Amino acid sequence: MDVEGDIVWTTEYLRYRINQCDHSTAVQKVLAQIDGLGVQPVCGNPPSGQVAFPPRNEPFAFRQQLDDKYRIGLRRGAVNTFVDIEGDIVWTSEY
Repeated sequence: MDVEGDIVWTTEYLRYRINQCDHSTAVQKVLAQIDGLGVQPVCGNPPSGQVAFPPRNEPFAFRQQLDDKYRIGLRRGAVNTFVDIEGDIVWTSEY
């Protein structure tokens, strides 16, 4: 996994979630983009008012799947970091 890809795809996952996609649909849409199928359409319009972010376990599960995609599907090596996946997803979501 690379740091830039991590941020790009995590924010793309969150964009789908905010636009009414459930977890598995958002994951499928991001993985399709990584596979070169272009930007996938969102599932709906974002809600008006305060936006509810998905529960922490779902973006965390996405990041684990993303790591597998990079490591197994794209044959990328691991990147050393001082932040674990859970901490990374929390701070990326907060940003």
